[in-house]
Formats: sequence, structure tokens, C-alpha cells
Amino acid sequence: MRKIMRGFLHMVLAVSCVVVVFAYSRPVVAEEPGTGKVQLRRFLLSAGANFGGADRVRLLYAGTDATAFARVLGELGGVAPNDRILLEDPSRKELKKGFLTLKTRLESAQASGVRLEVVFYYSGHSDEKGLLLNGEMYTYK
Repeated sequence: MRKIMRGFLHMVLAVSCVVVVFAYSRPVVAEEPGTGKVQLRRFLLSAGANFGGADRVRLLYAGTDATAFARVLGELGGVAPNDRILLEDPSRKELKKGFLTLKTRLESAQASGVRLEVVFYYSGHSDEKGLLLNGEMYTYK
């Protein structure tokens, strides 16, 4: 029970820190005065993986953490709905596809000339080599 509470408190602290950073990093969605042209655009890839493999304890809240994080960045962090990618219990292949989708969106947005920011959030098992997704390794390199 202590581990669960400690994990929950760490998650709340992490989300709170991100919210504070985004709340005070102005402009969230800045427009040039009188033109309506956006100067900043944020993108999010949020992934939650409850199952890290047969040798790992199944997590209870990784998916809901990723969903909550995406919602908070949408409400307070200036991330538009079309600029959010949410993956729940993704396979290695699905996470790779998520990164490729993000890359495509960034390349498309780059032509607009606005400043682009990317946030990647992952809740789940990992080790020194990479992220553990449904028994598969997604390496850091």
C-alpha cells in the first residue's frame, strides 16, 4: 500500500511540476497582435503501458496517468486536440507508429514558420536499456 501511495504522490508531483512549467511559460498559444496568426504550437505524445512483461508487476494506473496528462496539457498547456497523440498499452510497433505520426505532424507544421514544442510523456515500466511495452523493449537509442 505504501508503494502505491508513494507512486501516486510521485505522479501527482510530476504532473503538478509540468502544469506549473506550462502555466508560466508564456505564450501558451500566442498570436501576433491584430493578425490572429499563431506563433507557438505544442505537440504531445502521451503513452501509458500497464503491462511491462511477464516478469513485471502489472501496473494499475499507467494508462489513466497518460490520459490525465494529455487532458491537463490540453486544458492548461495549450496543446490542441489534433496535436495530441494518446497511446494506451501500446506495443513496440504502435509506439514507433506514434512517433512517426508525430514526426509527420511536425514536418507539416514546420512549414507554417511558428515555433514548435514537443512533449513526450510515458508512464510504465522501463529499465536502463529502454521502455518495456507488453513484454517488448523499445530502446532509447
